[in-house]
Amino acid sequence: MAKRSRDQITSSTKKKLPEQNVDGKLLHLVRKYHDRNSTTDEVINILQTQHREYQRKDISWMQRNVEKVMDAIEKEKDNAFEQLEEELYDAEAKAHDTMRKSSSNNSLSLNTGLQARYKQQTQETKSDTVTPSKSNSV
Repeated sequence: MAKRSRDQITSSTKKKLPEQNVDGKLLHLVRKYHDRNSTTDEVINILQTQHREYQRKDISWMQRNVEKVMDAIEKEKDNAFEQLEEELYDAEAKAHDTMRKSSSNNSLSLNTGLQARYKQQTQETKSDTVTPSKSNSV
């Protein structure tokens, strides 16, 4: 069994887990405060003033991780918006298809009804028109 070097292990781990080194509490808190404050520095300031454990963290670590979380939140919002647009488009398309089907069914029955009425009227006019009989006129 071949041993992997330390560089290979860390590089493969980084590829597999790029955003998992953000702790769950930080993720939750950034989501909570990101709605109110849009900049990274404001979120970091709130985290450091309200949560003692983030006062002890390195500022560059905080900036990196808060930016990662904020980027992920923005991507989620974009994806949710795109998904909502797709769902609305699909709903409109289904409604349009339903309208087309129902109108085509109505037009078929309307055409059938009109054709039957036309046949009836033509038969009535044929029966109403009497062929003149030949009469002997002097």
